[in-house]
Amino acid sequence: MKIKTALAILVSAVFLWLAVRQFDVEEFVSVIGQLHPSYILPALAAYLLSFVFRTVRWRVMLRTQKTILLPRLFTYIVIGFTANNLLPARLGEIVRAYVTGKREKMSRSSAFASVILERLFDGVTIMMLLVALMFVAGPALDRPWVRYLAWVSAALFVGGLGLLVLLAYQHDRALALATLLLRLAPERLAAKAMHILTRFVAGLSLLKHPGDVLLSILLSFGVWGSEVLVYLIYLKAFDIAAPPVAAFLALVVVNLSSLIPSSPGYIGVFQFACKESLSLFGVGATTALAWSVAIHATQVLPITLLGLVFLSRLGFSMREIRHVELDENGPENGAGSAP
Repeated sequence: MKIKTALAILVSAVFLWLAVRQFDVEEFVSVIGQLHPSYILPALAAYLLSFVFRTVRWRVMLRTQKTILLPRLFTYIVIGFTANNLLPARLGEIVRAYVTGKREKMSRSSAFASVILERLFDGVTIMMLLVALMFVAGPALDRPWVRYLAWVSAALFVGGLGLLVLLAYQHDRALALATLLLRLAPERLAAKAMHILTRFVAGLSLLKHPGDVLLSILLSFGVWGSEVLVYLIYLKAFDIAAPPVAAFLALVVVNLSSLIPSSPGYIGVFQFACKESLSLFGVGATTALAWSVAIHATQVLPITLLGLVFLSRLGFSMREIRHVELDENGPENGAGSAP
C-alpha cells in the first residue's frame, strides 16, 4: 500500500508540474483578484444540487435491496467523497459501502455493487457528453487525445456495464464458474471470495428492472448537469471569454482523468485536465490554473469538512475507515444503528 501511495503521489506531482510549468505568480494573483465573490455561493449551491441528484439516484438503485431514507443516504455519499479526498486508491467507494453496511445492517458487498453501478452510469453519461461535444464543437475538438479519450471511455464504461448486466442475468453460471476457478485457491480464501461475490451479484438486481435503470440514467444527467454549472459559473466569475462547450469539455476530461491513480483529491491531475481543456479555446495557462483552483476548492473543501462532521457524528474514526473491507459474517453484520 505504501508503494502504491508513493506512486500515486508521484503521478500527481508530475501532472501538477505539467499544469504549473508556465505558471506566472504575479499573473495568478491578478487573476484570482478578479474573481467575483458573488459567484461563489451559486457555484457551491450547484455542486450541492448534484449531491441531491446522487442521493435520489442511489435510493432508486438500492430499493430492490432496502429502502433507506434520503438524509441517511446523503450522509453516506458525502462520507464516501470525503474518503476519496483524504485517502489514496479511491477508497471512498469501499468506505461508503462499509459505512452503509454497518449503519443499515445490510451486506457491504451488495452496497458496493450499487456504488460500482453508480460509477459506471456516471462514466457512460460522461462518455455520451463527450461524444455530443465532438459533434457540436467540430474542429475545435478535433484532437488525437480527445478521440483517444472517447474510445477509452467507451471501452471502459460500456464494457464494464455490459459485464455487470451479464453477471446480473447469468448469475448462476457466473458463480459456478467462479467456484470452479477458486478450487485452486486455499479453502478459506475461496470461501471468503465466494461470499463476497455472491453478495456483490445480489447487489446488481437493479439491472433486472428496466424502469429503474432508465430513471437512474436520467438522474445521472441531473448529476452532471448540476456539476457543469459549477464550471460555467466560474467562467463568468473570472470573466473568461470561452464558450460554454469549454466548461463541458473540462468537466468530461477532469472526471475521466480521475481514473488515473493519483494522490487524494486528484491534485495535479485536476489542474492539468482543466488547463488542457481551456487551452483548446485560447485560454492562457495561468488563467486556467486559477479557474481550476477555484472549482477544485469549491468541490473539495466544503464536502470534506461536512464529511468529517458526519464521520464523527456516526462514531467512525479515520483510523477505522483506512482499513475497511467488504468481507462480512452476514447481512446483519456491523455495530450501530441508523440515526
